[in-house]
Amino acid sequence: MMEEESTTSSSRQLAPMTQLEVSLTQISQVTKQLGLATSAEIMRASKGIAMVLDKIAVLESRIGELATKDIRMYPTKSEETSELSAALSKAKRIGLKALYPTGTLNGKKYYQLEDFIKAFTEPFDDNKLALDFFMDFRNGTWVLVGRLEHWTTKQWKETSAELNDTPVSTRMNEDQAASSSLTYKKRDAWRMFLGL
Repeated sequence: MMEEESTTSSSRQLAPMTQLEVSLTQISQVTKQLGLATSAEIMRASKGIAMVLDKIAVLESRIGELATKDIRMYPTKSEETSELSAALSKAKRIGLKALYPTGTLNGKKYYQLEDFIKAFTEPFDDNKLALDFFMDFRNGTWVLVGRLEHWTTKQWKETSAELNDTPVSTRMNEDQAASSSLTYKKRDAWRMFLGL
């Protein structure tokens, strides 16, 4: 009885991965005893399980590496944004009426960057809003930052995106690809701020 209790106690103290391995071994043994699978099938399954366990171990290692990295977090808005939100709401009521997609891709219309600028320049000016873009080096990579600001209250919201994850045509040279990426991300920022 004491021996059974100590065995149970020690199995409780096993690491989660070891417990999983023990459970899989037990399942294999029972399956084989009941004649539900051949030895070859059990071996193939065991190899597959071992590969999964290896991949989990690699992922755990990478997660550990990321956890120890010094990743700086950047604020995405000012402490107060109520005046900014109210001004943006007014600007949207006017600007969205004038917003029309002029881009065409595979027979479908889409908004180009110029469409947003044309429709919202006046409504933004009237409501003391400005959307500016700038480049910044954050956490080891270049990002494009879009900053929407309310002139009178200095309230702001910000969005940022890495520039190296934008799909571009293989026919483009490096300069064209960089320019395309910037335009793509600026358009995304407009869509995000306008809720489109």
